Amino acid sequence: MAAQDLSALSAPEAETSKASARAWFVLGMLWFVYVLNFLDRQLLAILAKPIQDALHVTDGQLGLIGGLYFAFFYCFIAIPVGWIADKTSRVGVLALACGIWSAATMACGMAANYAQLVVARMTVGFGEAGGVPPSYAIVTDYFPPPRRGTALGIYNLGPPIGNALGIAFGASIAAAFNWRFAFIVLGSVGLIAALSVIAF
Repeated sequence: MAAQDLSALSAPEAETSKASARAWFVLGMLWFVYVLNFLDRQLLAILAKPIQDALHVTDGQLGLIGGLYFAFFYCFIAIPVGWIADKTSRVGVLALACGIWSAATMACGMAANYAQLVVARMTVGFGEAGGVPPSYAIVTDYFPPPRRGTALGIYNLGPPIGNALGIAFGASIAAAFNWRFAFIVLGSVGLIAALSVIAF
């Protein structure tokens, strides 16, 4: 279904006292994207040592990448993105955000030096800032008030599950292949998820 049709279809659903099967499917997709969001955040910390060895990055430089550089874009983009999502297409904004951070995650795996890794992680922060605001709005569109608490509770399981999976995924992939492959695989999954979101 085209992203533009979401608002038109979600209103009738929100008027019922029970969420539709479609609403639960949409929630599942939103949850999966949220898991990917936090899985990606864990990856840099989990793979810190091989990244430092390959790119000759110091502890301080790595801290800036995972902290200040990432947070700078994330904090300043989140509010404008929420406004844009309300004015345009929430699904479209979410899909674009997921696509941006996933492509940037792949770029992290291809970085040849510290500067390239910095740009890639800042772009990840830019993209991930657009993940949560439209998602909350979409949940509200699809779920009536009696079901929203449950739906939002399920959605908010994304961060802890993503963090846990990040540890297992990053370590396993890096051990079997290398740290670059872990970023590329995760980014590829994210791009597929972004395309799936468009099909809501």
